[in-house]
Amino acid sequence: MQVGIIGTRVDARTISADKLQEFVGGLGLPVLGYLRPTQNYVHLAARGLTLFDVAPNKVERDLEQWQGITRWLDS
Repeated sequence: MQVGIIGTRVDARTISADKLQEFVGGLGLPVLGYLRPTQNYVHLAARGLTLFDVAPNKVERDLEQWQGITRWLDS
């Protein structure tokens, strides 16, 4: 079984993201990506949808953050 870390509600440009990377680095686990704090997830979940269920141009920034994660899952 493989384990990877996803930073949720983390801005990858912040000190908190650096601290997460530092902590996880000590565990020897890969950080697969960071998901920004956006209301898209809240609004979509309220409608029973995911990012992958709507027009890509409406959630483009979020889909970009999922690319590394889905690549890792597919490997």
